[in-house]
Amino acid sequence: MHIDPANRSLTVALEMNEARHSCPLHEKIKRIFSEIFHGLKEIVSFPLRYLGSKTWSIPGIIVRTPILLFKRIFFQEPLTKVAFFGTGYYSNNGPQLSVEETKDVLRYAAFGLVPFRYEQDKWAEPFGAKVIAPAALNVDLTKLPGNVKTNGHAFFDRNNLFKAMVLEDEHEMVVTFGPMYSHLSDISDAKESSKKVKKQLRSIIANYAGLSPQNYDQADALMEQLKKIAQEKNKRLVVTGQSLAGSIASYVALKHEIKGICFNSVQLGAGLQSKIGDAKLAKADMLLTQIHVQRDLVSQLPGIGVVDRALSAFGVRTPGTFGQRRLIPSAFKDMRSSHDYPVKSMMNYLGYDKNAKASELKQEDIKRSQ
Repeated sequence: MHIDPANRSLTVALEMNEARHSCPLHEKIKRIFSEIFHGLKEIVSFPLRYLGSKTWSIPGIIVRTPILLFKRIFFQEPLTKVAFFGTGYYSNNGPQLSVEETKDVLRYAAFGLVPFRYEQDKWAEPFGAKVIAPAALNVDLTKLPGNVKTNGHAFFDRNNLFKAMVLEDEHEMVVTFGPMYSHLSDISDAKESSKKVKKQLRSIIANYAGLSPQNYDQADALMEQLKKIAQEKNKRLVVTGQSLAGSIASYVALKHEIKGICFNSVQLGAGLQSKIGDAKLAKADMLLTQIHVQRDLVSQLPGIGVVDRALSAFGVRTPGTFGQRRLIPSAFKDMRSSHDYPVKSMMNYLGYDKNAKASELKQEDIKRSQ
């Protein structure tokens, strides 16, 4: 039987193409080399994330210039004004909030307590907000790192204690991240809880050391989807949290350029700052409001500001709290309680018993979103 040479060539080409797709060895090799390249790049560039102060000074500029030129030559990073002069970061804690200003941000602090016991009747409903069940949001969990699952209230990773809840009112969709120990509403076993808390503490240390902990990456991936959902609902997207949760909220607010109201936030380390980028860090004052309680263990630690300014002056990138910074008086004498209970200090400042719930507020003290 005679076979047309043209048909034979076409048949061979199709067979070769099919073989290539059925056994994608070249794709595996390409992926391996790509991972090796990115791994080597990460190793080489890791020390560089500590160089290039988050603020500016003459010594800092002198130190940063050769580093920036090195990055330009080997990593094609652009030379920008922000890169040379920093992000406009300042280390002072700003002025004290007035009573009326405190009322404006109280609802976000109250939302930050909902993940503890899921008591939305005490902390969300007084402000006209309700919790959205995760199932109603149709988030694709396979796109989130780690092992994030959902219950009737929250997104929760039992392995690293990452937690996020979504609330909404007439105008806003608010994402509140679970503070430390908010997992106690989900994990009752004391031994497991203690083990996971140690893991959570290691993530804070990793952040300060310049790494990128998984819980921050999980929040980042979740926000990618929630941004679209907020747009579909035609609602303003806001993130909030306190302490570690405030740090996570700060990270995603800057990364995605959305509004954030945070309380006693853990600072963002050099690695997370690097992932955000100086151009976005320079917009922090337009996006983030950082509320600190006086005598806060994290932001008010004696001498930390002096050390931070000294290192920054010589071009060392240190952990930082980005955004407009405001103070409220503490209802406590000790630094630990001042850090752990910002809502109690806010209630005290407004003239209530520090243990009062939002459900006990007078109507004139309740500010809803506009």
